[in-house]
Amino acid sequence: MKLSTLTLLLGLSSPISCSPFLKRQSQPWNDKYIKKPSSFTVTQIEGCTYQLTFQRDTFDSRYSLAFSVQHGSSSRSINPISGGLPISSRSQNLPPFRYDLGTGFDLSVHQFKDACANGASGKAPTSFKVFNDLDESGYTYRNDWWSDAIVPSTSRVPAVPQSVRAIKISNGDINVTWQSVQGATGYFVLVDGRTYASELGGDVRSLSTLRVAGSEAVVSSKRKAVAVAVVARGAAGIVSASGSVPVVNI
Repeated sequence: MKLSTLTLLLGLSSPISCSPFLKRQSQPWNDKYIKKPSSFTVTQIEGCTYQLTFQRDTFDSRYSLAFSVQHGSSSRSINPISGGLPISSRSQNLPPFRYDLGTGFDLSVHQFKDACANGASGKAPTSFKVFNDLDESGYTYRNDWWSDAIVPSTSRVPAVPQSVRAIKISNGDINVTWQSVQGATGYFVLVDGRTYASELGGDVRSLSTLRVAGSEAVVSSKRKAVAVAVVARGAAGIVSASGSVPVVNI
């Protein structure tokens, strides 16, 4: 095994301008196939860096997202830190990742730098909004929906779990352990593995999530894991901040 520290970036959709939404908004939610986003939370990581999370339908791949930040009476568009999850020794950028909650929803995580009034300085943001845009082509209905104003909470993001270890056991499964994090309500174990794709006639790279209450998990050999990482869960859907996350290559 080789232990490395890589950057975890959790941008999930390409950012787009907020202005088109203001011309064709649709309230309330108008999509009987995709469930309405919910449980929006904004938390300060440090300084002018903030994290926004919400629950997003697991099957939602049709909506583009955009974000705005409010400072008193003025607002502006803001782009999240974007990218995939480089979780292997090859530092290959994998597709954008969402945390599977096992409820039909994913935890969609977005982090913003320079969210203060003057970017990296000035007044702290008073609220954020999330805009969901349904592509005009290919659908017989419109649903351009935006959230209510999301006021930053006083909660803190949990620390990144340290001392992550992954050991293969006799049946081929992998036992993963880490140091518990104060204030964490649980953990996400991210598994970089292989999944058989019948249309390709072979395995493809895939990311999956294990939801764990304690500081230990068993990754089945069926997941064909090549690397794992651990992220702490906090109250109200917040998670460890994007940054240097210990990754164990197997």
